[in-house]
Amino acid sequence: MATIDMSVGTVGAVSAAPYSAVPRLVELEVDFAAAATAKGSALAANDVIQTIDVPAGSLVYTVGMEVLAAMTGTSTDLALDVGVTGGDVDVFIDGFDMDAASVGDHAALASSGARPVLFTADDTIDILIAAQTGTFLTGKVRMYAVIMDVNGRDAPGVATAGS
Repeated sequence: MATIDMSVGTVGAVSAAPYSAVPRLVELEVDFAAAATAKGSALAANDVIQTIDVPAGSLVYTVGMEVLAAMTGTSTDLALDVGVTGGDVDVFIDGFDMDAASVGDHAALASSGARPVLFTADDTIDILIAAQTGTFLTGKVRMYAVIMDVNGRDAPGVATAGS
């Protein structure tokens, strides 16, 4: 198992302004060929690809995944989970069948993914290669999440709106 960081360093950048209470769409394209290059070897079952950075005090309403380029390789059993490594690895998406997916397909939410998830520490939304046979060479997905900063709005030293 390897962990590959494909995020763009967005921790702390979810809110447009400190203590913003406006949900935001955050998205990131994940190129699996680039992930294999970053890893230094072929992608394999149990590899974790870190995608969207989420700062502490963020409520993640939902996460989605859209196929931008179909998978290439010999795998006939490529299943992807999306969640939080060290927590619930498939809280958002459970067992997306990447080898059967076509461009434009969206992963269905896991049954538990219907509820928001509070991040109490800086972390990432991760893709776990849950199952794989054969090779997984290329493919691209767009990861997206609706996230809101829920840190206290009445923090000491922070001026309230309109003051």
